[in-house]
Amino acid sequence: MVSCIILAYCGHAAAQSMELGTGKVLKLLTSADNYGGCMAYVAFDNADTGFVTSGCNNFVSFGCDGGFISKSAATSNFQSAQLALVTGAEIDVQADPSRTYNGNYCLVTRVDLAAQ
Repeated sequence: MVSCIILAYCGHAAAQSMELGTGKVLKLLTSADNYGGCMAYVAFDNADTGFVTSGCNNFVSFGCDGGFISKSAATSNFQSAQLALVTGAEIDVQADPSRTYNGNYCLVTRVDLAAQ
């Protein structure tokens, strides 16, 4: 008797997050139908080279609709942006230009918020 074991690995490519830069949150937006549900306008004061070449712009989406990342992860990132807006603190933003909403709003994958 002959037995065969077939092993298969299925996965997906890792997201291509890149550092967009550090800046102040100047505006927040929520929408039931567009932009991944929630986004922010970040005035990057030291935009990294990745930002310039990424195709992203100052409006970034957090993906609160759960289309690309979990709703809880998106909400956590959006809450950091809300806190930054209220306190005037700057945030450091990483985003994935390969995952966009409405054509050109890059998905935020990480937000760092630090005390001033």
